[in-house]
Amino acid sequence: MENKRFIELKKTPIILSVVFSIVLYTLLLKYFNINPDITDLKYRDFYLKYTMISPIIFWLLSIILIYLLILIKFILRLNFLIVTIFIYLIIYWFFLFLWIDFMYLESRIAPFASLIINTFSIPLILSSSITILLSILMSFKKVKSEN
Repeated sequence: MENKRFIELKKTPIILSVVFSIVLYTLLLKYFNINPDITDLKYRDFYLKYTMISPIIFWLLSIILIYLLILIKFILRLNFLIVTIFIYLIIYWFFLFLWIDFMYLESRIAPFASLIINTFSIPLILSSSITILLSILMSFKKVKSEN
């Protein structure tokens, strides 16, 4: 038995990505606009059909990116705690700053773009922030694990 940080366990990427997607989904339920103010029916149908499926896409994207970076860490043999923490921070900071950029820096000329920004910005910012804080907290917790 060996003492490891909780963030270094093999199940941690799954736990963090599931927490991220659950928080994102619950916040999207609050910010989802059932009656969007869009005149084009094609965009309206697209928004109504695929908005609530998007947490699955973000979940898959976060899992793929995390395991890709963990693979690179394994290949380069960077078995340091700071590298592991940095991997999680890179992934969820990407989502955080992407939507902060969309929320504050993008122009809202088109009504569909404005609707997407208003729907996704706050849920993604909050879910990314919660996941980043959770990953930092997991780095302090030690557990016994078997190799």
